[in-house]
Amino acid sequence: AQNYQLTCDILKDMKESKVMPDDEKTYGIIIDGLIKNNDLEEAHYAIEEMKNRDIKNNIQISTSLMQLNFKKRDFKSVQNLHNEIIDSGQKPTTGYFNVLIGGFINGGYEPEAINYYKE
Repeated sequence: AQNYQLTCDILKDMKESKVMPDDEKTYGIIIDGLIKNNDLEEAHYAIEEMKNRDIKNNIQISTSLMQLNFKKRDFKSVQNLHNEIIDSGQKPTTGYFNVLIGGFINGGYEPEAINYYKE
């Protein structure tokens, strides 16, 4: 909870001063913290800011985006995101596939989970 509050405070300060990070690593840390604490609105804000600044996704951010879409139960967006990741040449990690497969299983979409497992 303390780390989450610190993340929120940092994001608030950055928004107020109109100084946002210029690298994907910092965005990844912020977005991941917000999503893990179910602050989907602020996570969405950070994602949009990142896009507006033409900062590319890395696999950590893509995994966080996937978690966000699973929390919103937006399974179509997860599938689209996965296709974009593969097409872009990003290298999914074991953690990425754990989130992907687990999200579909938890959502009741076992056939999709099995298909991704076989990839």
